[in-house]
Amino acid sequence: MRSVLALWRTAGIYCESPIVGMPDDLPQWHCHGDLNKENVDIIATGDDVGLVDVVIVVAGLTYSAGITEALAEAVKITPWPPGVLEEILGALANWPGPPSVVSTSISGIRMTLEADNYATSLFLSRTSRDS
Repeated sequence: MRSVLALWRTAGIYCESPIVGMPDDLPQWHCHGDLNKENVDIIATGDDVGLVDVVIVVAGLTYSAGITEALAEAVKITPWPPGVLEEILGALANWPGPPSVVSTSISGIRMTLEADNYATSLFLSRTSRDS
């Protein structure tokens, strides 16, 4: 997780000290910053292997292409297994925006992309805790 946090810090995403306990007694970080002129919040859970779960939220009462671009920037600055980055970016690029919800599995990563009246959220979760 140190390498993930360092990459985010370089991109202007700053994380608070981790909280341990929920879920699964793993450390969880709350991070925030600006990407593509949008305010981005990231909640990340990690283990010795790396990211377990990450939720990327871009607040906005009105959906815009800038929101999807900010989500894509957050994904690009995060290390992924080979081939996963391109698949996530492809799903983001093909998402028509709200009210559509995308929920799929990409090379061992569960992905859900959705928006409501307040924010657009991208949920990514490693389906196996062993890799």
